[in-house]
Amino acid sequence: MKNLNIYALMLSILGALSGYLGCVRPDPTVPENYAVYPLEAKGTELPDGSFRLTWNAIKSADFIEYQVIKNTGDTVPFIADSAINKLVRINPNLELAKKIADVDSTFFVDSFSVPTNRTFLRVFAVLKNRNLSSKNVAMPIKSDAQELALTVSDALYIPEEKKIALADKTTNKLAIYDIPSNKLTLNASFVNLTSSAEMTYGRLNNMTEFLIPLGTFGSSISVINLSGIFVGSFFSNGVSNSLDAILYEKTSDSYLTMSAQPATIRSFLRPFPLNNGSGVALVTSTAFFPATRLQTAYVFRKAPNAREAIAVSITNGSSDLIWFRYDADCKNVTKINGLSTISLNITKRPFAIAPDNQRFITGPKGLIFNRGMSLVDSLKLPTSDALYADMVYSNDGTRLYAVRNATDRSGKFVDIYAYPSFKFERSVAFKSTPTRIFQDGDYLILVGRSPNNARLAMVEKVKL
Repeated sequence: MKNLNIYALMLSILGALSGYLGCVRPDPTVPENYAVYPLEAKGTELPDGSFRLTWNAIKSADFIEYQVIKNTGDTVPFIADSAINKLVRINPNLELAKKIADVDSTFFVDSFSVPTNRTFLRVFAVLKNRNLSSKNVAMPIKSDAQELALTVSDALYIPEEKKIALADKTTNKLAIYDIPSNKLTLNASFVNLTSSAEMTYGRLNNMTEFLIPLGTFGSSISVINLSGIFVGSFFSNGVSNSLDAILYEKTSDSYLTMSAQPATIRSFLRPFPLNNGSGVALVTSTAFFPATRLQTAYVFRKAPNAREAIAVSITNGSSDLIWFRYDADCKNVTKINGLSTISLNITKRPFAIAPDNQRFITGPKGLIFNRGMSLVDSLKLPTSDALYADMVYSNDGTRLYAVRNATDRSGKFVDIYAYPSFKFERSVAFKSTPTRIFQDGDYLILVGRSPNNARLAMVEKVKL
């Protein structure tokens, strides 16, 4: 009887254990979206500027290795593939930073010297039949970036003031970014900013002011001071057609304007003072260029270290160009080449005249033209799908900095080319969605939209 009771007890225990085991499920495979994060990772910025990632050890007989992944974006960079015991790449903007076979080695130090676009580290524990993941750990951004509720339609670099003006022509707002202090302030007390043409800056009594031609709306030029206050407007005497572009020559405080139909370049002095907020500028020189197709001169850039410029317009898929030179007082405008027609669109941006004034480069693929307006070459792009939004030559004329377009899937980078060889050298990463690029000393200044909110403007200072 006693043995029977023991036997019954054993059956009962086995039954209960069997029922319990029937409820036990095997450890679930980590889903593709990694909803379960058994690895607890955290990051610390070290005094030397490097970044340390640490995590808990995974004590498992099936352990193979840890994999530390660097990815630009907060999406999961991999899908687990247990059949081949590796992580399958689905995000092109990532890097396998390190493999670690020691289960007790649970740290990784990343040393980086360039700014980066929202870069994250993530660690995976690769087991025999599955991969365990940590969450993304954000790395600190190494660039100085400022955000402001502004949509930038025009940006202007003022080297004498070490400032950049940002204009929103839909809301008549102006922001001023101070480069040394890395501060971005908004001024919105002015009027008459809306225009199809770009603003330039000039100097009056050692004070900086912005001049904005009214483009296709007429021959008036609006004047705004550095505080964003509307000073007044004036007319270029004898001009009845539109003013599409304006260029300032600081050695003589003179200006050039470009207007169309017919193509006309005029030099003038800003009236002083502006009577009752208006005035008439004295035209000191006029040059006419016969043209039948010229509509809007929408690129107007002065070559560095020389008084030469190019005026460009497009009509029905072709471009009209005038390359000309002028004196220090903006007089004696003479053409280097006559009006040329090219069966390619010369883009407003990117557009850059080479430091030696022998070539200009334009278009999202970097088309290179010579002084004879002939297409001679194009940039050897680092990736086949690279597209550029803006370009600028370095102050010493030995480099071309090309900022990639916001729609470029290959990443957010400034690509650096040697000049005059145009050989690709390297890329510098950043975080904003770019529209413009400027150089100020040892810094690149990037103007664009915030990756966090497209309604916010962002100015980013990147040390070269």
